[in-house]
Amino acid sequence: LGGGRREYLTVELQRRSMTVRIPTAALDGTRLRPLASPAELRRCLNTLEAAPQAAPGNWANRRKETLSKIGSGDPRQLAELVRDLARLGSAKPLAANDRGFYTTARELLESELAVALELDRPAAAAEIDRRLPCHPLGS
Repeated sequence: LGGGRREYLTVELQRRSMTVRIPTAALDGTRLRPLASPAELRRCLNTLEAAPQAAPGNWANRRKETLSKIGSGDPRQLAELVRDLARLGSAKPLAANDRGFYTTARELLESELAVALELDRPAAAAEIDRRLPCHPLGS
């Protein structure tokens, strides 16, 4: 590029069938993190069985918190979000945006479980279902 050479980290995203190339010189500014360990993910699965956390009553604050958890990619935060939205959705139908948040958080959690625990996606989904006492979308 411009007469010089750059080294890139290539990340293949299975969820969206997309490849992202990040210049290695810019990695310090990215939000990449290592894959969670199998032990950490098993603890995250236990989070699905725990009592739900009270969500902020204000919709704007709840949305901000939800987007922050999804954006972090942290499996524990994703598990909390899946658990809390599943419980909310079992009491009353989820709003369209909450259904979208639930689906996104669950897909991200399933993906990390599948890779870290060497499972296929249906087996990862079954691990979540086994621990999730309620399923808001009929999943």
